[in-house]
Amino acid sequence: MLRSCSNYARVGCDFAGVGVVKMNWDDLQIIAAVSRHQSFAGAALETGLDQTTVSRRLTRIQKQLDQILFEAKNGIRVPTPYCETILARIQIMEREARAIGLSSDSISKPTGHVRLAMTSALAEEILAPYLADFLGNNSGICLELQSSDRNVNFSKWEADLAIRLGKPERGAFLVRKLADLSFYLFKPRNQNAATSHTIMCAYPDELDQTPEMRALSQWGLRDSVQLKTASTRIIRSIIKSRNGVGILPGFIAGDLLDDKSFVVTRLEERRECWLLIQPHLKEDDATRQVIDWIDERFKSCSQL
Repeated sequence: MLRSCSNYARVGCDFAGVGVVKMNWDDLQIIAAVSRHQSFAGAALETGLDQTTVSRRLTRIQKQLDQILFEAKNGIRVPTPYCETILARIQIMEREARAIGLSSDSISKPTGHVRLAMTSALAEEILAPYLADFLGNNSGICLELQSSDRNVNFSKWEADLAIRLGKPERGAFLVRKLADLSFYLFKPRNQNAATSHTIMCAYPDELDQTPEMRALSQWGLRDSVQLKTASTRIIRSIIKSRNGVGILPGFIAGDLLDDKSFVVTRLEERRECWLLIQPHLKEDDATRQVIDWIDERFKSCSQL
């Protein structure tokens, strides 16, 4: 049985005794693409997603269905009998769509305006490189990125979603933990001969309670601070010049972590990263699509 509900094409069927299962069209397209190409790599090219995302999405779908959809045999992905049942239904849906003059892309794309607030560093380093693919695959979604180091007033609905460093206090919102962020102290092994001393970098005083600032205090480095800035990109630039000492999150440090010209020390304390969600939007299709994408991006980031 094929049903349409709130901009999502959903399959409501009793598959192999698992009960009524609701799936969106994008999930069905991933199943079909893996079947057509017999690989995650081929499915990624067809859907415009990266291979890791295809794998994660398929894992989530299989968990939702409590069924294995593909088996690896001789280097290819072979659909299971259960998956063949779903593929048959997908083919029916595609034929029906063509019959009424609609493209399959227009069946289920969620639509809506979603406001996402987060720090500039997280927006630029973790989400921005993948924005084009996400928006290209979700043409009905308008994503408003409010990138700032100032926390929006979530209780006054200044944003629909917000990513915060540190577990938020209780409030009238839903939360989801995204990651534990690691931080590293960088010191040059050999100072740049062009300068006579090392520049100690730190955050402004209003960020005294962060794990980074506490670590600097424990190591006795606070008294020698010469540059104060909330911009981790500026701190990274000073460190990269081999004239500075400072702390960077792993996702900002990037290739500096493997640079042998630095002495790198990982902080024992990490910072939790949380997603705040307005409760009235938890069933909104466009918002859920953005939430799933954010979750995938943070899980896929190898240097958190």
